[in-house]
Amino acid sequence: MGFGFRKSIKILPGVRVKLSKSGISTSIGVKGFTYNTRGRITTSIPGTGIYHVTNLKSKGPRQPSRRQAASLEFRLCVQERVVCALRGYFLSHGIYVSEANLGEATELVEHKAFIESLSPELEIVHKAARLATDIGSISLAEKEKAMRAAYAIESACASRHGAYRALNEVVASAESKVQSLPAKPTFSGPFVLGLLGSFLLPVGLLGALLLIAAACWGGRRFVAYENRKSALLNGIGGIDTQFDALVVKQLSPRPDLALKRDRTWIGVLVRVAIVAAAAAAFSSLVPPHHDAPASTATENAAPADHQRAYYRSDFR
Repeated sequence: MGFGFRKSIKILPGVRVKLSKSGISTSIGVKGFTYNTRGRITTSIPGTGIYHVTNLKSKGPRQPSRRQAASLEFRLCVQERVVCALRGYFLSHGIYVSEANLGEATELVEHKAFIESLSPELEIVHKAARLATDIGSISLAEKEKAMRAAYAIESACASRHGAYRALNEVVASAESKVQSLPAKPTFSGPFVLGLLGSFLLPVGLLGALLLIAAACWGGRRFVAYENRKSALLNGIGGIDTQFDALVVKQLSPRPDLALKRDRTWIGVLVRVAIVAAAAAAFSSLVPPHHDAPASTATENAAPADHQRAYYRSDFR
């Protein structure tokens, strides 16, 4: 049994310094609640012995081991190869289907016999994927069986390709254009700047300048994004003609629909409406400038002129 060391020193009411072989820490608190500088919060019910410790510096989720990571990578690789083989088979028969709707394509009557002939290989791949997911590792023998099954599926799909092989190239071109679309712009910076400008409107010219800067900043981002999207849609428009000539059955939305359904402008309008409402609310707080009426100034000046005339008459 190893030796240990622990010493607690009270330096102030509610503050203790603890010395141990693992280091020095400080505890701050009162009876029933204590915070330790190592990130532990201890709450207790005095006199009962019941307490609860919360570690604020607890470690994140455990990282998978190298073997588990290798098994996960193998599962993804095998599944991707099988999915690509099956999708290529359906595209070659004029059936446009995405990976998400591949199960729906396997239920088509005219192709069900071929899919059933691949059942033994598909079951082997599915079993290997389950082992890699549930256990976190997979043996070398199971990996070899799964890879052989994937090779067999790829070979069978390639030998049964239909006459619409050009559809695969058209779809790949359209999907690459959609994936080249840049990420949706964020308008958090212009939005915050606009709110700050609205808040400073009662101060003077600074608030108005900030609002103009926010509008230019956000508008430039939005216009640039819309221009890129329009260019991609125009490029995909030329592919649509080929797509219509080759597709026999469509089970999934076309790639260009993801662009057409983009509603970035809705978020922009909401932010603009919020900033406009804030600007209207804060601008009402500007104190009005009251100028003295001209008639009052004339009345005030009249007695002075009268007094000057009176003094002149006295001296005469």
